[in-house]
Formats: sequence, C-alpha cells, structure tokens
Amino acid sequence: RVHQGDLHVHEKVLRYFDVSSQYGPCIGISRMRRWNRAERLGLRPPIEVLAVLLKEENGAVSRAHMDEIMNPSATGPDLA
Repeated sequence: RVHQGDLHVHEKVLRYFDVSSQYGPCIGISRMRRWNRAERLGLRPPIEVLAVLLKEENGAVSRAHMDEIMNPSATGPDLA
C-alpha cells in the first residue's frame, strides 16, 4: 500500500489490529486493554500485536490510530 510505505512493520501490525472490528471497538480503550479483552472473550487476537505492545511499553503505541484521529485530546485511565 502506497500510503503505508513509510510505516514500520510494527505500526502496520497495530493499525491492522485497530481496524479489525472482530476484536471490538478501538475508540476510548487502550490497545493492550482491547487485546486482553479480546483474549478473555476467546476472540483469538493476533499474538504479534501483543508482542509489539509489550516491546513498546513506553505508551507511544497505546492508543489506536483511529482513536488519535477521532479524539486527539482524549485523556483518561485507558489512554494515559
């Protein structure tokens, strides 16, 4: 995809997870919490997403890309 040419593989993995509705909504919830919820519900979220989230624990990748677009000033317990 041309518009994703400058993205790193880990960002592509996370964005795919963000737009995959089978794991539930991505707005207003951290990626880690969403991944854990999907796992708890037996939805089998991609283990690659968890690997990226654990590697990038500094919080820079905690919010879904769509969440940043829809609500750039969002703050809260899941988004901090």
